[in-house]
Amino acid sequence: AGALIVGSRTTIAVLHATSDPRVPCLVQAHLRRAGLDGRVTVVDDVGDLRAWLGHGGFDVILGDLTRPSGPGAAVVAMAHRTCPD
Repeated sequence: AGALIVGSRTTIAVLHATSDPRVPCLVQAHLRRAGLDGRVTVVDDVGDLRAWLGHGGFDVILGDLTRPSGPGAAVVAMAHRTCPD
């Protein structure tokens, strides 16, 4: 997708598969601290993850390795097949 430069800040699109609502807030805080504006899309099940992967446009895909709705390794494999870059 390529990060977008807005003024002096870089906007980065993140797809985050997590079942813990606290984690995206931490990701957003870390991005801000690094001088990045994060556009974080959160999904909590494999079906939604598959749909958002189909949309594309993400610079980073994050996933929990211990997801209750599906093994983390399967999420990584699905992301790699859909968005190999």
